[in-house]
Amino acid sequence: MDDRRDGIGFVFGLLVGALVGASIAVILAPQSGAETRDTLRSKAHEVKGKAQELMGELKDDAGEWVEKGKQVIGKAFRQEGGQTFSRFEGETTA
Repeated sequence: MDDRRDGIGFVFGLLVGALVGASIAVILAPQSGAETRDTLRSKAHEVKGKAQELMGELKDDAGEWVEKGKQVIGKAFRQEGGQTFSRFEGETTA
């Protein structure tokens, strides 16, 4: 799970870095103020779309992980004969 979180952090950092780099390049480019604002606006819209796409993918992945967790817990529950275990050692409930 930590590997997945590291990958998400990397992708997020990559997106932020790309946005910052593109913004600096546009600001320093020799063009009029109106052209610069239009370019910044379009780049921001593009990054927003990519971020929304990434969030959708993460939401789908989270749903899959929840389902997989439910299956694992259900399997473990059935293997233990239907007993649930308390967080206190030695206490069980039926």
